[in-house]
Amino acid sequence: MRGLPNVSFIFLDEADFFPPGQQQDAKDVSERYIAKSNPWIVMVSTPNAPDGLFERIEKEPEDKCLYKRLYFDYTYGLDRIYTREEIEKTKTSPSFEREYNLKYLGLIGNVFHTTYIDAAIQRGKEYDPDTPVKMCGKSLGIDPAFGSSNFGIVGTQGVNQ
Repeated sequence: MRGLPNVSFIFLDEADFFPPGQQQDAKDVSERYIAKSNPWIVMVSTPNAPDGLFERIEKEPEDKCLYKRLYFDYTYGLDRIYTREEIEKTKTSPSFEREYNLKYLGLIGNVFHTTYIDAAIQRGKEYDPDTPVKMCGKSLGIDPAFGSSNFGIVGTQGVNQ
C-alpha cells in the first residue's frame, strides 16, 4: 500500500484478525497518508485477542486517539437483521460474546473446545477417589506464567473406561 498517490479512503476489514506483526504495520502505513492526502481511514472488526490492535485503540486517551470509536453489538441489529429467536439460538455458541457482544477472546481458550472442558468437569464430579484404578498414567503440569497467562498447576490421572 506504500507509495499510492492521492489516497482518499482506506478500509481495513477484520483488522483485529490480521497477524499480530501486521496489525501495527497496517495502522502505521494507513496513518502515513494523513499528511499526504488526508484520507478517511475506516477500521472494522469483530474483537479478537486481548491486547490486539482494536483493544489498544480503545485504550488510547480520547484526546490522543485519531479515530472516532463506534461500538455496535448485536442489539443494534435486533429485530432488523437478527430475529430474537436467532439471537437466543446463537447465544448457545461459545463464540457468541466475541462475535455478537464485542468481547475479546480470553475467557475461552483456543486449545480445548468448551464441550471437552464441560465433559471433563462432569467426569470430575463423578470421580470417586476411593475406587481402585488399575495401572494408569498420572501427570502434573505447571505453567509458570512467563507470558500473558496466570500461573497454573494441573494434575491428571487416567481412568478405566
